Amino acid sequence: MGHSNFSIGAEFYVMSKLLLNNIPTFKSYTNQEGFDLICINSVSNISVTIQVKSNSSINDYSFWLNKRTNIKPDFYIFLNTKIVHGKGKAKSFVFTNEPEIFIFPIRIIKRNRRHRVDNKKNHYFLLSDKNYRKKYQNNFDQIKDVLGL
Repeated sequence: MGHSNFSIGAEFYVMSKLLLNNIPTFKSYTNQEGFDLICINSVSNISVTIQVKSNSSINDYSFWLNKRTNIKPDFYIFLNTKIVHGKGKAKSFVFTNEPEIFIFPIRIIKRNRRHRVDNKKNHYFLLSDKNYRKKYQNNFDQIKDVLGL
């Protein structure tokens, strides 16, 4: 599966979960800078932007963040599909695991992101603490709270 198709599939998966949690959500144009989804409360005219980042490896909770840009999403949603097991020629695909969704406000990301050790200045976010993951896993209420839903 190509990286682009996998990323787009992750965005639609997250969008479906948001909609199932009664959060009106729309997909942005492909390659929209800064965000993939926008959630709205049309009554109070409030919106939040969401950047979806996906990872397909089992037991890998590191996610690359957007490169430096002036446009920052309100939330990052990390999706770990857990379908790839192994590396290289030993790589296999397992489709029996339920994907994990972690929802983080941008303030948490800014405070806890890490820098790649090279001159590209890329950032990543590591979810190594299981208690931390529990707190933010499937926590759609924080988006609802911002939107007033």
